[in-house]
Formats: sequence, C-alpha cells, structure tokens
Amino acid sequence: ESRFDDWCGWHNDHSALTGLVQAMYFDGDSAEAISDIEQLNGNQEAVVGGLYIKTRQNETYKVALNEQDASTFLGFQIGETSQILSSGALVATPHAVVNYKHAKYENVSRAAYAVFHHPLFDHPFVAPYHKGVNLETVQFDRFLPDTVPTLKSRWNNASDDTFGKFAKRTLETYYNLKMG
Repeated sequence: ESRFDDWCGWHNDHSALTGLVQAMYFDGDSAEAISDIEQLNGNQEAVVGGLYIKTRQNETYKVALNEQDASTFLGFQIGETSQILSSGALVATPHAVVNYKHAKYENVSRAAYAVFHHPLFDHPFVAPYHKGVNLETVQFDRFLPDTVPTLKSRWNNASDDTFGKFAKRTLETYYNLKMG
C-alpha cells in the first residue's frame, strides 16, 4: 500500500518564504509535456496529484493555479523561519506532493521550481519578544503530520542560535526520520 504523500512527504520548509511556479508534468515514457492532467480532477478513478497543504484547522487542500493564472502569478508559502521571527503570528505551511494515479498516466514525472528565501546563515535566530509571546505560541505544532518534526525538537530560542545552526539541525532531523 502506498502513502498519500508518495512524491514528496509532508514537511515544512525551514526557510522564511518559498516562492513557487506552477509545476509541469511529463509522460515518463515519451518525455512529452502532459497538458490535460488537471482535467482528471473530479474523476472518481483518479488520485489527483499535485501540491497539498494542511491548514491550522487540520484541513487538507490541493493547491493549483488555473492555466491562465499560472503564467502570471507565483504561489508563496510561509516557512518556519517566518514563524519564529514573527513570534508565531505567521505559521509554517505543512505541505506534500502527491503522484497522479490514473490508468491514462501510469508513468508521470513532475518538474517544479521553488525559490527559498532565508536570512544569512549567521543571522541571530531568536523570536522577538513582546507581551503575550511564549515558546508554545511560537512553536505552534497542532495537527502536524507525523513526518513533520516539531519546532520544539529543533529550536528553543537560545540567544546563541543562528539560522545556519537551525538549518543544520532541521536537515539532520528530516534525513534521520523513519518514513512509514
């Protein structure tokens, strides 16, 4: 049995902001671009692939731009650095990429382009203090999928922490996870 998030498992980006363009899909046999793959939406025999996000209310949504908007707009998602540096006012977006599953497309590949914006690696990495801020507020982790390590496990607001140290701990944590 395959996992729902079989192309790229549930995770948070540890950057501040991720810029995304609409993904392109290719036939794995002919290497030709597939232009009608989004038309599988609503087809009961298909698992509709693509980018999925999870909200603070534990709702899961497929994210896609229509063909006209895809050539004009970029998508953005919040990363953990913004969550920390905003003292929890912003919350990172858990997301995953799911493979399309349909008899018409048995061997599909996906090409995507993401730009990760983050501070310099030696940038101090503490949450700004203001009234009402506490570590639990900043480390909001309700409804995280099992494959997303909590901020609490990688960041504790230490005065000597930097973005580079946080990034290293984050990458090590993800690479050491046991995936189901």
